[in-house]
Amino acid sequence: MVISKIEPQKRHPERVNLYVDGVFVDGFDREVILRFGLRKGDQISEDILNKLRTSEEFVIARKKAIRLIKSRLRSEKEIVEKLRLKNFSPQITEKVLENLRSTGLINDEKFARAYIHDILLKKSSGRKYLAQKLSSKGIKKDIISSVLKELLSEDEEKSILLKSAKSYVSRQRKSTKKIDEQKIFRRTVQYLLRRGFLLNQIMSVVKPLFKNNYYMGEE
Repeated sequence: MVISKIEPQKRHPERVNLYVDGVFVDGFDREVILRFGLRKGDQISEDILNKLRTSEEFVIARKKAIRLIKSRLRSEKEIVEKLRLKNFSPQITEKVLENLRSTGLINDEKFARAYIHDILLKKSSGRKYLAQKLSSKGIKKDIISSVLKELLSEDEEKSILLKSAKSYVSRQRKSTKKIDEQKIFRRTVQYLLRRGFLLNQIMSVVKPLFKNNYYMGEE
């Protein structure tokens, strides 16, 4: 079999149509054709055509992954899930991950640092909440532990908790015509629990914000 024509596609100039023995075979990314060094008049076998198609799938998957990364940093799990939705094979997906790792385009530790930083800029959050969010992104436990230890010390977490508690209590008191301190206390505790702070941490910070203590038993 002989390559009779390699023709750029009109709507997608980065892609070309491949003709063998005068018959259209398939469309390929220009990068794939260049990688194999194919030209008009070259001999081509079914084996090479199959390799072209495999390489084509890899190139398309990699470009898809890079577009995702350009919009924001992604974890490996996020890339895998997105490529799976596009029906790329597990083998191609793993090959793309290997390529992205080797070029530094994905790095779960780097992702974890950036993710924690972004969350803390937007919301006051405790370690438990941050760990859960990172875990949902597929970040391994040892990375989560290491990054949290680096970016959020116990003193920093307590400072965030205190600031968040004061702000929440103040908002609740201002928004309530008839102030029910017991209800505000309970709401504050529940809110801070949702933000990933531990109950003993919350109690040590919230109790001093309330003058009376008749409702401060364990919830």
